[in-house]
Amino acid sequence: TLVADWSPERAAPLAGIDAPDITRMAREFGAAEAAVAYARIGVCHHTTGTITHWLVQVLNAVTGNLDRPGGQMFSTPPVDVPWLLRTVAGASGRDRYRSRVRGLSELGGELPVAGLADEILTPGDGQVRAMIVHAGNPCRSAPESGRMEQAFASLDFMVSVDLYVTETSRHADVILPPVSHLERSEFDVVFPYLGVRNNARYSPAVFDKPDGAKDDWEILAGIAAEVAPGANLPRGSWLLRALTSGASPDVISRGLVASGPQGVLRKGPSGLTLGKVKKTRGGIDLGPLETGRLRHVLRTDDNRVQLAPPLLMDEVATVLAGRAGRSQDDGEAGAELQAGRAGDEYDLQLIGRRHLRSNNSWLHNVEAMVKGRDRCTALMHPDDTAARGIAEGDRVVVTSPNGSIEVPVEVSDEIRRGVVAIPHGWGHDVKDVGWSTAAAHPGANVNELTDAMLLDRLSGNGALNATWVRVERAAVEVALGT
Repeated sequence: TLVADWSPERAAPLAGIDAPDITRMAREFGAAEAAVAYARIGVCHHTTGTITHWLVQVLNAVTGNLDRPGGQMFSTPPVDVPWLLRTVAGASGRDRYRSRVRGLSELGGELPVAGLADEILTPGDGQVRAMIVHAGNPCRSAPESGRMEQAFASLDFMVSVDLYVTETSRHADVILPPVSHLERSEFDVVFPYLGVRNNARYSPAVFDKPDGAKDDWEILAGIAAEVAPGANLPRGSWLLRALTSGASPDVISRGLVASGPQGVLRKGPSGLTLGKVKKTRGGIDLGPLETGRLRHVLRTDDNRVQLAPPLLMDEVATVLAGRAGRSQDDGEAGAELQAGRAGDEYDLQLIGRRHLRSNNSWLHNVEAMVKGRDRCTALMHPDDTAARGIAEGDRVVVTSPNGSIEVPVEVSDEIRRGVVAIPHGWGHDVKDVGWSTAAAHPGANVNELTDAMLLDRLSGNGALNATWVRVERAAVEVALGT
């Protein structure tokens, strides 16, 4: 019913893919012995991120590729992470409460960061006047980062847990530095849950930590111990109490792993102990993913896959109604989307991208990772650069209704016409912040262009890949000699 009116011919101008190609790919996918479709963070950061991810799962389901070799499968991790999260934080939910200023919906116990600047800057009962920031850099990573910078500068008190003085932690009254990555041990709880093979891995510390240095968990446990006595602890507060009593991650991990199939593991591999994992160099390979795991990850009342939840169906109807309302002709609608919704002044759509040597901003203070060519560039199609008189390597000014940045251009026919891609995580242009290597390769902060008012309504994620911009060649300064 949802897609009945959407023929390949109707979808083609919006997708930028010819109708016969859409038909061919659909038939090949449906007839394949095994196939899988997946989407990642680029889709998340859009106004339709939630429904697009849902429809990807629907495609896998209706073609028989859920819980099937070669299709979408589910791991058997050493620790049942979703169960653990529900135990610690309680059952997840949506819209149980809303943010004070913009009325943004809660999701899983969290409020959208796109509303944080308003919560700090808007006076009144419940105004945020103090912050604890652990490792994050919202003054660069959040939409409309210039306003976020203003908000953090106005706080009465701030604590930052970070290795560096960053664009965000420079606003802190107290910076608590944890040990470095090579000075701590870790039993990997999260990534085996996402693995393409079942595994268990323990990474021992390479170096002894200096006297007086603390792990992240020790710092956070110390803060929690101060806060907990006056707090209403959530269900599962046994874990918080364990942390605040000085129980190390090793002690807690040993309990989680040793609980066996009937304990915390419940649906994980039996006969596994933390000691066995520690003794196995490089970790333990627990074998390929197995079928039958789907029933263990489902959280539905009837233990069946719900392909058409009303909330998501209603959101699709809202999106389609809005799109149909702009034009009765889908060809015109497609042209309008390509031209830009903010009018002719902003005619390119901005998306993000990543490099292998640049994960967000984590690696920008490592010389080996930032040396060589500039990676903070605007990637554009040759037709778009030619129309603007721009050549490879030229510096351009990229402008949105919220601001402007200047970056060099890369030209490639591998990017779609009408789109410009600039990596996120850059903009280390604040002097004396303490990470000198990053400051020597500042790049530009793409979130000076994004709009904090533009969100995925269901998840609250900022629509960082939905910004309409214009690109112009930067003015060239010429130095005249005498």
